[in-house]
Amino acid sequence: TNRMSVRVSVTPEPETFEYASQLTKFEVTFLEDDESFSDISDSDILDCVLGEICSVNLPQISLNEVTEKTFKVAGRVCDKAGNCSETYKSALVVYDETPPVVSSSTFRIDPDDAQNYDGTYYARTNLYSIILAVGEAQQDETPLYDPAQSSVTVAEIYGWRMGFTSDLSRETWQFFDSNPAAGEERSVLGLGLPYGETEREIFIEFMDAAGNVSETQSFNLVLDTEAPNATFVLNDGAKYTNDEDVVLTITAGLEADDVAEVQISADGNFENAETRALPLSDATFALPVNEATSVTEDGEYTVYVRLADRAGNVTERFDSIILDTTPPQVGSV
Repeated sequence: TNRMSVRVSVTPEPETFEYASQLTKFEVTFLEDDESFSDISDSDILDCVLGEICSVNLPQISLNEVTEKTFKVAGRVCDKAGNCSETYKSALVVYDETPPVVSSSTFRIDPDDAQNYDGTYYARTNLYSIILAVGEAQQDETPLYDPAQSSVTVAEIYGWRMGFTSDLSRETWQFFDSNPAAGEERSVLGLGLPYGETEREIFIEFMDAAGNVSETQSFNLVLDTEAPNATFVLNDGAKYTNDEDVVLTITAGLEADDVAEVQISADGNFENAETRALPLSDATFALPVNEATSVTEDGEYTVYVRLADRAGNVTERFDSIILDTTPPQVGSV
């Protein structure tokens, strides 16, 4: 919690129900690990009405100042005669008023949906996913452990909200379906652009387990669902060549600035294809060598190219040319 008080209620054990009329109150205090109620002065024990919720202030080191730490709050029931239960029940409460520490590495759009160029994400779908690195909460530079599971550290991020303006106060908080484990990554649905829009700045905030809110972060999103327009020819469209090196001419459309590189393949398999930066100027490509003869033989060759824009949309083109290095035979004159 990031509040300086907690709400406490105590329920008697079932075997005491038949004497419930004799029970009048429950007492609440804060204990250290090795303390019990007998170690606490009466002034530090709060009387509460049985059956009601009691608001209890966390111990303060000075006016309106509480140390960030884990507190042990304990309660016991008492009867009309002033007898109180010898045993007590307790719960651990973590007081945390420090906002979660986030940065650009806290979140990123799934690379399968968008690519990041100079701080702007280019997405090919409006239904994109954001990968959140939930981090690990800390106090005094040490990991913060879950009070309910002493061996489990607490994640830094438990919720988030997004919008198109820096004021996110009216946006709805969203939370994970289950508590995240510290250090893991979770995939959540991003905020789609309004109909007809292709570029916006999106703002995002994060909340930790105590309810503290991070500083507002943002990212730029460009929606691009169309593959790049391009033409491709070998040797300016010639059908024959006597040179094993052919000249590549690639002309992109109006979105040429959105295409950064091109892959070139001699067999249409781009898995291990050669990659070159655009634009290409008088670039040449060597026609493939026959592995059996170790030479480039005469015949028809097809060269394939693949262009991908910043959003990952792909265009493939090909052109063919005939290699003829054999001089013509001279007949009789």
